This record gives sequence, C-alpha cells and structure tokens, in this order.
Amino acid sequence: MLTNEAIEVHLSYLRPAVEALIAKIDQGNKDRIAGDAMLAEKIDRANQDRIAGDNMLAQKIDQANQDRIAGDNMLAQKIDQANQDRIAGDNMLAEKIDQANQDRIAGDNMLAQKIDQANQDRIAGDNMLAQKIDHATDRISKVQGSIDGLKWFIASIAVILSGLSIAHTFGWI
Repeated sequence: MLTNEAIEVHLSYLRPAVEALIAKIDQGNKDRIAGDAMLAEKIDRANQDRIAGDNMLAQKIDQANQDRIAGDNMLAQKIDQANQDRIAGDNMLAEKIDQANQDRIAGDNMLAQKIDQANQDRIAGDNMLAQKIDHATDRISKVQGSIDGLKWFIASIAVILSGLSIAHTFGWI
C-alpha cells in the first residue's frame, strides 16, 4: 500500500497536468461561451434579417394588394363606363329603330293614300272611258244603222233600176 507521502508525490506530479487540463477546460469553456455568444449574435442577426425580410415582403404584399384593388377599381369603372356606353348606344339604336318604324308607317300611309288616289283616278278614268265607249258604241250603232239604211237604199235602187230596165225592155216605159 502506498503511503500518504507516496500519494502526495504522485499527486505533485499529476497536479501540473491536472491544472493544465483544468486551464484547458476553462479556456474551452471560455471559447465555447464566446462561440455561443457569437453564434447567438449570428442567430439574432439572422432573426432580425428574417424579420426585416418578412416586413419588406409584407409591405410588398400590401402594395401588391393595394395595386390589385386599384386595378380592380379602375377595371370596374371601365366596365361600368362600357355598360353605360352600351346602354346609351342601345337607347340611341332603339330611338333610331322607333323613328325608322314611324317613318315606315308614315311611308306606308302615304303609299296607301297614293294607291287609293291612283285607284280612284283609275276608277274615274274607267268610268270616263266607259262613257266614251258607250258614246262611241251609240255613234257606231247609228253609223251602222245608216250604213244598213244605205245598203237598203242602194239595194232598193238596184231593184228599181232592174225593174225599170225590165220595163224598158218590154217597152212598158
């Protein structure tokens, strides 16, 4: 067994190594603490950069949403204006169609009046022509009667002359 003195001698040899080891452990702890602090700073900086990036992205998203809303509003105004223009155009076209229908009706009425007048004129002309035809028929009948009378007269003269010629031939005259 070892005596206390022997243990102390061995410890005296080991003590500088243990102290050096403790110093190295202390230095390692200090380096780890410094590394942890540096890593914590880097993590904090990364978190700050992420937060700043998130804020910047949120601002861009908000701006994009505002731009979209403004674009939607502008498009809605254009659609509303297009609808108003279409309604105005439809109304104007309806007025033109109504006017065209009124003009057509007026034209139809005027044409009907002209047709009625033309029919009345034709009827009057037909009546006048019928009167002239009746008058001409009467005159032709009279002329025909005169011609028939003249035929009878000429035939009678021929018969009389024949009779006279026969009477002359027989010496009766």
